[in-house]
Amino acid sequence: LALGWLQEVVEPAELPATVRRTARRIAAMPPASVAAIKQVVDAALVDPDQGLLAETRAVEALMGSGAHIAPMTVFLRTGGQTRDVERDPQRWAQVVDAVVDAVVDAGRPRRT
Repeated sequence: LALGWLQEVVEPAELPATVRRTARRIAAMPPASVAAIKQVVDAALVDPDQGLLAETRAVEALMGSGAHIAPMTVFLRTGGQTRDVERDPQRWAQVVDAVVDAVVDAGRPRRT
């Protein structure tokens, strides 16, 4: 957890519910964002430099929609870009959860 490679560790009995909850969160995200994340991870697994390039391209492509504004606001408001939070795995996990919630909310169609 401290390395940031895992989000949480659960007991075997909790695994199915945790997987369903995580899958629902991912499914609720904007499809273009999920596709971009997959492309970036795939590129980074082959070559970290290509992963950084893919990340830059994905950010450029996705920022045109404006969907990044609410999640970025949450990230900054919750201390996501501070050393204290970055060094505290529990606080970092809270920031990540808040940002994911904001991404999901940003991807939901607005009722008019």
